[in-house]
Amino acid sequence: MPTAPKIAIIGAGPAGLTLARILQVHNIPCTVFEKDPTSTPRITNGGCLDLHPDSGQDAIKAAGLWHAFQQLARYDGQAYIIADETGRQHIIIKDLDLARPEIDRPLLRRMLLDSVHPDTVRWNRRLERVAEDADGIALHFAGGVVERGFGLVVRADGAWSRVRDALCTVPPFYAGLCGFEMWIRDPDGDWPDVSALAGNGSHGAAGRDGRLAVKAYVLEDFNDWAPEYKRVIEAVDGVVIPRSSYMLPVGTRWPHRRGVTLIGDAAHLMTPFAGEGVNAALHDAFELARRIAAEPGNLDAAVKEYEKEMFPRAAVFQQALWESLQERFEEDGNEKLAAGFRKVAEELRNGSYVVEARCGVYYQRLV
Repeated sequence: MPTAPKIAIIGAGPAGLTLARILQVHNIPCTVFEKDPTSTPRITNGGCLDLHPDSGQDAIKAAGLWHAFQQLARYDGQAYIIADETGRQHIIIKDLDLARPEIDRPLLRRMLLDSVHPDTVRWNRRLERVAEDADGIALHFAGGVVERGFGLVVRADGAWSRVRDALCTVPPFYAGLCGFEMWIRDPDGDWPDVSALAGNGSHGAAGRDGRLAVKAYVLEDFNDWAPEYKRVIEAVDGVVIPRSSYMLPVGTRWPHRRGVTLIGDAAHLMTPFAGEGVNAALHDAFELARRIAAEPGNLDAAVKEYEKEMFPRAAVFQQALWESLQERFEEDGNEKLAAGFRKVAEELRNGSYVVEARCGVYYQRLV
């Protein structure tokens, strides 16, 4: 019987926790190290995610969590409206089953946290460097804490990973787009007209001038927009989170190095314009875990096979998302987006209602 490997996972986000869960399903021990002080979710953990067939959903099924996911998922969250700055709705899609149910990011993380062994995650561990010693790989954390003896370190800690620096010197670059995430805590109770904009799904509005600023300045910049969109900004509770889009160059890869690999944004940071980022990350976790489970005594071979499969798969999504970003913010970006939605609706032909299609204000229903 092969000796169980000692595996460290850096980052307790969806990818890291999914990897940990699938490994534990196969009785392979692992430890997750997370820089957050506790499991209490931050408001900055983000909004909704849609999990796709053949990627995110496959990972959840491999983790044995499909039933739990179904209890939390929202299939009506696939509704979508896109409008311009005057409030004119260019696309209305309702009752369109894309087989991509929505789930709030904090709920997904809580589901995954509840599924792993209680002592799996070690909190308040901010990684500073990775080194090798006589016992294997050593992890040096802030405060002088050192964890030793690992046979594999998997970096799942997002865009600015410390581990990636040990493998690849190519940094993420600014993709040319930024915005501000703002939260409305009780739209149904306090701002029912704003709540009605999104319904159970998402509502995006686009104009020709993309300048944004924090709340009061946002209102000034959006002075000539339809009143309903200014109401969205007025309803914000005061939490304003800058969001700049970064990505790794399309096709980024690194020479294989024994004992270290990357999954998720650490491996292939993408722009968020087709919902593929989290799905690619969960797919990474699934592919790496199943290869380790197949060869638990040969971690290096498992990682090589994972990287061989991951690099071309990730490049396809990176290229598609980069092109999507360019198209959406071109002068005729809304028309191209409209054409894409029409094509999807025509292919599915399941009773969807599509009006005729331009981004600005984006409002999404959360639980």
